Amino acid sequence: MRALTAVCLLFPLTLGCRSPLDTGDPNQQPGDTGADPEDTAGVEQVPGSPGQMEDPVPPVGSVTADCGHGVLDEPKIPCWLQVHDHEGVPYYEGWAGLELRGRSSLYFPKPQYALELWRDARVLVPPGATWRYLAAGQAPADGWTLPDFDDSGWSEGAAPLGYGETDINTELGPATEGALTAWFRIDFQLEDSSSWTGASLAMQRDDGAVVYLNGIELLRDNLPEGTLKPSTPALIAIGEDTEHDWLPLDVDPALLSQGGNTLAVALHQVSADSSDLRFDLRLDAKGADKDVNLFGMGAEEDWILNGNWVDRALFRNKLSFDLFQSFGGPERYAPESVFVQLTVDGDWMGIYTLGERIKRDPSRLPLQDGSFIVKSDDQDEPLVENRVGYGDWVLVHPHDGDLTDETLELATSWIEGWQDAVVGWDYDPDEGIFAWMDMDSAIDFVLQQELAKNIDAYTLSVHIWRDDEGLLHLTPWDFDLAYGYPVDDCGAEGWARRQEWVYAMADHPYFDDALAARWDELRAGPLADETLLAWTARYRAVLEPWVEANAERWPLEEISFESEGQDWLCPVDSYQAEHERFDSWLLQRTAWMDSNIEDFPTLY
Repeated sequence: MRALTAVCLLFPLTLGCRSPLDTGDPNQQPGDTGADPEDTAGVEQVPGSPGQMEDPVPPVGSVTADCGHGVLDEPKIPCWLQVHDHEGVPYYEGWAGLELRGRSSLYFPKPQYALELWRDARVLVPPGATWRYLAAGQAPADGWTLPDFDDSGWSEGAAPLGYGETDINTELGPATEGALTAWFRIDFQLEDSSSWTGASLAMQRDDGAVVYLNGIELLRDNLPEGTLKPSTPALIAIGEDTEHDWLPLDVDPALLSQGGNTLAVALHQVSADSSDLRFDLRLDAKGADKDVNLFGMGAEEDWILNGNWVDRALFRNKLSFDLFQSFGGPERYAPESVFVQLTVDGDWMGIYTLGERIKRDPSRLPLQDGSFIVKSDDQDEPLVENRVGYGDWVLVHPHDGDLTDETLELATSWIEGWQDAVVGWDYDPDEGIFAWMDMDSAIDFVLQQELAKNIDAYTLSVHIWRDDEGLLHLTPWDFDLAYGYPVDDCGAEGWARRQEWVYAMADHPYFDDALAARWDELRAGPLADETLLAWTARYRAVLEPWVEANAERWPLEEISFESEGQDWLCPVDSYQAEHERFDSWLLQRTAWMDSNIEDFPTLY
């Protein structure tokens, strides 16, 4: 039930509104549809069914992930996951893949995680495993990459192996020092090899490496093509800033053998006088994905755990998504999310939101065949150049094996056609901007971004989607630097920073009147001041039991977002002060937009 009345949104346990845990069956567990998730994933959800949230702000639940060896930037590593509601009733207990997600996880102490539910998983070779090695500079005999090779004369030690670093478990020097190449082997067993749908490898290496699985070359990194000799140097030196990074690789699970398997690695230095050497590797296998209905958000395998590091109120993203949903209609999709406390490998990480990742799915964006989703980004492989804004347009859906030449051509032609219209500031009803993009969707998106005065509003993480034979629509994402977090002041006045596609739309002869009319309409309903304050009051009530503990884990004075020596975050000395400032700012913002909404197109 994505479009709810304000009363039932904010007071779900009164006036006859149902509890999020009230499924109608006293024996039915939260998220349990009574059938296998794959059997119900394609069924259209109806109001009141377990596939849709009835209370968008339920009490804080819990997520516990036991991964054993830490979480990597990529690939996803196997973790035993437990998800419970606020009363400890389980939604899920089983395997999941977890990885750090987004650039913020590389810079902020409180990371974000991508979460994928799996039917089964195995750590085949853990980091820190015991390897056999030959590291005196003398090449091994032929066949050293094969499982039946006799390596009984090799040395043995736990990874990381190497020299010249403080955290090495097995020192390979001094005989290794001065040699260009070292060799490593490890055996592992695998049962039921046919049941694995995916496998992944991650490796630390300094400098170049080639990896073999059962004699088949899997990966060659920082080494020349052709035959490798003990005297072959790596192409470049791996510096201190990257030698601890884990190099990821997807592995075809068909290469895994039933029973015994062998990984073999040759590590090459860039020169014989290199000051250090480092090697470690992990190999994991996973089963099929598992769709599970978590907290009534619909059966899916893909989820996001967001720590909201710079958001000291902890609800900026959730408020934005909940508001956009309340604008009404299935085309006003925004990710659903719930508050949870997260524990990873015994470390309590504080308050997070567990939420949906934007994707095609019956319970998210129920797109038809021939549909696509793109986003603006500056790090992933581009679909097309972003000629009307920052970065590139990156394909989100479809991907991998689902992408056909026909859909690729369709997505490219539609984004390029829309961009041509934007660049030409073309308002022709048959060929102009809104012959490609839905104006109502664009207006609601703009109003949500402007209400928040979002720094990244039109620049990064802009998600655009098109259903089969439809127009382009927009879905909001990423509001941690919003609601009073501008670059140079904390005020509520002024419009968000624009890109060319927003300037062009704003100049459309019908856009300005439609924008102002829609603002007035929303201000009489979902964006009324009393409704907005009721939302924030509800969030505070849900978070209040956990705020003190979260503040101890992540002290307020340590939370910052600095650029060129300037902290973008507005100064506050307590979570209570932040929440009070948030409400005050919100009322100032709506009042300013009331007075200035008709002037939106005039900013150039």
